[in-house]
Amino acid sequence: TFGHVIVKPVNAVSVGYVAAYNNTTGEISGYASAGSIPAGSTQIPNAKFIFVDALANEPAVLELGN
Repeated sequence: TFGHVIVKPVNAVSVGYVAAYNNTTGEISGYASAGSIPAGSTQIPNAKFIFVDALANEPAVLELGN
């Protein structure tokens, strides 16, 4: 199962970027690979940005899977 949510990531994202949230603020960001998640953030399992690239704070489609 999977679903889609519209989010406004704090950084620019491209299709295929993985998603993570900041452990302190809860803000969602995107990263080119799972290995690039910074300290203080947690990767959202099986989540990736799809359909379109987006600039920082612009709506982006985040796919959540199992």
